[in-house]
Amino acid sequence: MELATLKQTKQGYTGELQTLTVRAKIEINAISERKSDKSPSHRITSGGQEIGAAWTRQSKAGAEYLSVRIDDPAFSNPIYAAVVTTKTGPALVWGR
Repeated sequence: MELATLKQTKQGYTGELQTLTVRAKIEINAISERKSDKSPSHRITSGGQEIGAAWTRQSKAGAEYLSVRIDDPAFSNPIYAAVVTTKTGPALVWGR
């Protein structure tokens, strides 16, 4: 399921997260100085508030993607998704 169609920026991506209960503009921006290799490579914000993080990963086929975790007190559980390249461009996708 596609949660957001994204536009690439110099720092990362922008788009609008859409679920049945949430509609929010988001930014996914690269972190210039990470504390360690296990630290997130990107921060996810909405309205200036941090709502998640992402880590750069590589698929078995060698394609790079972002593993995403978005959370909010209104959510019963965090959203785990991925930023991948689709036929129409970058997108935030989720699957169960």
